[in-house]
Amino acid sequence: MEKEVVWVNGKLLSRGEASVSVFDHGFLYGDGVFEGIKIADKRLLLFEEHLDRLYHSLKVFGIKEPMPRQDFRQVVLDACKASQIVNGYVRPVVSRGPGDLGVNPNKCKEPTVVVIISRIQLYPKEFYERGLDVVVAKTRKTPKECMDGSAKICNYANNTFAIMEANKAGAQESIMLLSDGRVSEASADNIFIVRNGEVWTPTLSTNCLPGITRAAVLRIAKEIGITALEKDFGVKELTGADEVFLTGTGAGIVPVATIGGKKVGNGARQVTNKLMETYFARVPQMSTPYE
Repeated sequence: MEKEVVWVNGKLLSRGEASVSVFDHGFLYGDGVFEGIKIADKRLLLFEEHLDRLYHSLKVFGIKEPMPRQDFRQVVLDACKASQIVNGYVRPVVSRGPGDLGVNPNKCKEPTVVVIISRIQLYPKEFYERGLDVVVAKTRKTPKECMDGSAKICNYANNTFAIMEANKAGAQESIMLLSDGRVSEASADNIFIVRNGEVWTPTLSTNCLPGITRAAVLRIAKEIGITALEKDFGVKELTGADEVFLTGTGAGIVPVATIGGKKVGNGARQVTNKLMETYFARVPQMSTPYE
């Protein structure tokens, strides 16, 4: 029987039982890191890659490793087995841990570890057919000089301001630019454009998250004969693209229909559809069974 479960510091609990201290710096300051892992037919999509990034994020953010990577891996698998969720979502979170009301991380002695096994649906099925409406946010992406975007951190204030702009405009997503005008990413996904048959996605120099799905799409594109480049571009190239799509763990690959109310290209999505078909067909072979 499927059920939501939450592993908290060694205890497997129900959703209603799970809690952390109000003095936890993850709660007080967003001082923590996390991952999102898709469960598809009792298999964890790109599981090892997500674990690798989680431990990279811990290092970047200077949070003590709560346990060896292989032990953490087993915790996730055991929690999934306990939940028996067939299609869902895993959210591992490691915060700095309980401290005092000051921001000093040295007051936090031990990290808090939470693994949530639940469900998520970012976009209804209809959006994979008709595409998303997006806007270009006025909120600029935090530059690397201020925050290293290679770490997936719990403080999503920058992204939240951007998605609030989309909500206000009646759109589903916001595209974020750097202060120099280069496109970086969407508020919760990476972005790709198609121009003259080539697929472009912003380089990591734009401080976009090095998305796990982003990397998989670049790899798949090359394997099926589509030229895929990490290449910086601005709003002119974005709005003038033949096709635009977003990628992410929860979303997979989802097309963009309009940008700021303007239709993308002529509405044809030959490259996007080919990548979508190939990506979703390969999900099983890119996944790790949890039982």
